[in-house]
Amino acid sequence: MFGPVIWVLMSSFKTQAALIEFPPQFFPFQQDSVQVDGYEEPLPLYDVTLEDGSVRQMAQVRRVGIDAQFADPVEPG
Repeated sequence: MFGPVIWVLMSSFKTQAALIEFPPQFFPFQQDSVQVDGYEEPLPLYDVTLEDGSVRQMAQVRRVGIDAQFADPVEPG
């Protein structure tokens, strides 16, 4: 009976990205971030699967709905 109430309470501490993550995590986690040249605030880091199937760690510049724009933190240009 209290399961949904606890789930809502724990979800209130999550980021928007963590809310739509599948499979969902019960506890929120600390998001890694990096300072990228050309941006005032640190940007969150994500593991991104590229078209060739390789996975790279990229910084999220902006997000609109489920679409996101990423930049390479090593070579932001």
